[in-house]
Amino acid sequence: VEEAKKFVKDTGCDALAVAIGTAHGDYPKGYVPVLNFERLAELKKALDMPLVLHGGSGSGEENIRKAVAGGINKINVCTDAFHAAKNAMLKKLECKPNADYLELCMTAEAAVKQFVKEYIRVIGSNNQYFYGESVSTGNE
Repeated sequence: VEEAKKFVKDTGCDALAVAIGTAHGDYPKGYVPVLNFERLAELKKALDMPLVLHGGSGSGEENIRKAVAGGINKINVCTDAFHAAKNAMLKKLECKPNADYLELCMTAEAAVKQFVKEYIRVIGSNNQYFYGESVSTGNE
């Protein structure tokens, strides 16, 4: 925690990716990391800034929900999004071996959009913003 405070002071960064047990990329099959939520609480208390969870892919919904509840403001899950795109493209090719590049790209895009929608629900951010509309909080 002291090292994080010094780093923030020395660099003036706007957000900090914290080390609480995750890593970028794929974990071994069946492995779910054990996150250090005590350290997260200490960091959140000590730092007045957004905290980032690097390597959120494969961390499991329970860990992600708990991390958000504990103060994580941004989560990197690109590996999971890439898997969703790849799996959708492979499925498309199984069903339609002659699918062209554009079809595969559109399939991948749709799969990533669906992944993002589901992820937004996992982290509890669904129904928080509606594009083009102002949502009243009742506190105006």
